[in-house]
Amino acid sequence: MNAQTDIHDILPPLEIPWPLWLWAAIIATAVLLFIVFYWLIRKYLKRLRQKRAKAQYAPPPTPYELALKALDEAQQLMSPGNDHALSIALSDTIRVYLEKEYVLPAPERTTEEFLHDVSAQLLFRGETLDILSLFLQQCDLAKFAKQAFTPEQQKVLLDKAKKFLEHAQKQKYVFHQQEKSVQKALKTWKPDYS
Repeated sequence: MNAQTDIHDILPPLEIPWPLWLWAAIIATAVLLFIVFYWLIRKYLKRLRQKRAKAQYAPPPTPYELALKALDEAQQLMSPGNDHALSIALSDTIRVYLEKEYVLPAPERTTEEFLHDVSAQLLFRGETLDILSLFLQQCDLAKFAKQAFTPEQQKVLLDKAKKFLEHAQKQKYVFHQQEKSVQKALKTWKPDYS
């Protein structure tokens, strides 16, 4: 044998053809992954848009909600010797609530002037007006006469403020229901001219 005929060139790599089903499986998996990824991105973006929309269009708090929050904050002022600050915070909360809810110039008026306006306009009646009157008079005692309250009396004063807000809300609801029924009756009422 000849040394030259013994040496052969290196053969190129042997190509093993992939079966058609393997190509189809790879393409199907890639398409499926793309669809799942696309669906997850859309779902995430939709949630993000909904959160932003809720945050943008959240209704402002009502005067009632603001007053309840202010009363909760005023509760931190409940301590011996802090009667003046507590009574100012509580009465201002109620007065601001009434100004915003009923368009009354409450903070600029004395208690007597304010109570006269409230009773003249028939905004509150009965127990609600009594609670408001007693509450404001007790606050005035602490603000102007420097009357000291016990912790129990401070709690009672706070409870009166909350009770007044509850009564005012109930009375407002009843008033609006009556107003709606009167408006409905006026719409359906037909005069008899015979």
